[in-house]
Amino acid sequence: FISDSVYYSGKHSYKMDSLHEWAPAFSCPLDSITISNNDFIEVSLKLYPLEKLTDIEIVSEIKSGGETVDWRSTPVTKCLPDTLLKQWASAYHAIKLSDISVNRSVARVSIYIWNKGKKNFYMDNFSVKTVKGNPIIYGLINKI
Repeated sequence: FISDSVYYSGKHSYKMDSLHEWAPAFSCPLDSITISNNDFIEVSLKLYPLEKLTDIEIVSEIKSGGETVDWRSTPVTKCLPDTLLKQWASAYHAIKLSDISVNRSVARVSIYIWNKGKKNFYMDNFSVKTVKGNPIIYGLINKI
């Protein structure tokens, strides 16, 4: 499903279609990408819709001991209009770790695209990064 005919940067993109509900996932131990409970995990990607992108979500899931401790998603229509066709646009998702009570040393984070509407689109520049949180902001409710 790697395409070299439509891409945002580089020479390839990934094509999703009506036969594929799940894109490949990014997954890693949570403590390998975060330092403190005040950090954020930011996800971004470029989308090239071939039809209205209703029912497409960016999903994050944190598991610990085989159990899901946090599952959240952002519909891509929150980031781009559903009337946008055949143009690249950005979609975003964020995880505020201070909202999640989990032992980071045993937790694992997974991030993926859920094509529950089984739509046709290309995606490129999938990025996951950590943003250092500001512990002073949370000092009013958390011990510094």
